[in-house]
Formats: sequence, C-alpha cells, structure tokens
Amino acid sequence: MDDAQKKVVGEALVKANKVWDNKVVTEIEKFKDFYPASEYHKDYEINRPDYCQIIINPKLDKLRAKFTSFLK
Repeated sequence: MDDAQKKVVGEALVKANKVWDNKVVTEIEKFKDFYPASEYHKDYEINRPDYCQIIINPKLDKLRAKFTSFLK
C-alpha cells in the first residue's frame, strides 16, 4: 500500500466512524495472498440474475437511500 492509498483509507475510516454508532475495527493491511474464486462463484450475477435482482438489488437500494451523501 502506497502513501496515497493509506491517505484514502485513513479518510474513509474517519468518515465511517462518524456515521456508525460503533467504532470501525477493520484492520487495513498490505495485500499478501490472492486466492482465485472457484468456478461456481465466477460471474455470479451473470449466471444467477434472478438471485441478484430479488436478494441483492433491494439491499443495494436501501444502502443507496441511507448513504446518498457518500455517493459520487
């Protein structure tokens, strides 16, 4: 993680801690290992559009409505 990325992450944590009731406890660490997704999980939205429209889209709508001020 370079200095620019650290700055972005730090600013995001400050914003998040102002929004949430509890302090954000996520650890931010330098990337170490990458594990590719199994075939079943690749292109999930393309292969399972009904699931995404029924389950995920309402959650995204709720998120967008609640945090509109954070969207660009």
